[in-house]
Amino acid sequence: MKLIDAEVRVTVQSYDIEHEEYEHIEMSVSDALDFATDEGCPPTIDAIPVEWLQERKNWAAIDGDYWSENIIGKLLEAWQKEQEAQDGKA
Repeated sequence: MKLIDAEVRVTVQSYDIEHEEYEHIEMSVSDALDFATDEGCPPTIDAIPVEWLQERKNWAAIDGDYWSENIIGKLLEAWQKEQEAQDGKA
């Protein structure tokens, strides 16, 4: 599974029937999915950003909390291995 930031702004091409021309509209990814698909934007899920975990690991190291640093490091390593395995399948 790949997660995206649904709030990122994208440009969507839309056809204006009244003026018979294409226009470009800027909107969020979630709005674009609502606009362009029958299903709309999928529901959100809970996720922890990898960058957030890396920051916590760094803070644990600075604080001398080696147990937390080690646990978070192991989680990040497992995540990295999973990503590499998925990239190999593509």
